[in-house]
Amino acid sequence: MSTGNAYGTGTTSFGGGIPVWVEILGKWQAGGKVTNLPAADSVIAAGSPVNIDTAAHTAKVLNFYKVNETISNTSTALKISVLPGLPRLKAGVFVMPVPATLAGTGTAVTVGAVTQGTDFDTIAIEADSLGVLTAGDLIVEAAATGATQGLYCIPNCLTQEDVYVDADTTVATVAGVYSGKVYAARTPLMSTVVKAGLPQIAFDDSY
Repeated sequence: MSTGNAYGTGTTSFGGGIPVWVEILGKWQAGGKVTNLPAADSVIAAGSPVNIDTAAHTAKVLNFYKVNETISNTSTALKISVLPGLPRLKAGVFVMPVPATLAGTGTAVTVGAVTQGTDFDTIAIEADSLGVLTAGDLIVEAAATGATQGLYCIPNCLTQEDVYVDADTTVATVAGVYSGKVYAARTPLMSTVVKAGLPQIAFDDSY
């Protein structure tokens, strides 16, 4: 199985415009087929937290999104920042506030229609369905909708390369690095809990 690629009638893949990896010490070269493709015109960025099942050759990417504007428990709309090189919200996925632990749970909502904008995308939510969120907070994809839901996956590595998801992309594959060093500031959004759960990955704070 090839890695770092996307397939469709008009797709593009590339190996990373900004270096993310300082060094790669161990990886699952065979990689896996991404089970949760992001919205069209998104990038599965190098250094994304991912769970690769080496037997099934599947890859579940744990996507985080940044809250663009503070919401209260009466808010009925949520704005998510549009950031270069990072995935955009996609209708049908489940999102929730970031749990305090990898095994933690929370209340997740289903993303409905996404109104895309230049600086932020907007979705409708029920009042108090996500509680109070402050601008800059992260939300994360969940396994399902409703109360006491866990993370969509528990990452066991980081993606090696960027993969661009075009409008007609149907399949994408990634390789997973389980041991190495990355530039922390160049990796995609992720919680400190996820970083701590990857003890063989060193996050270098230099540029």
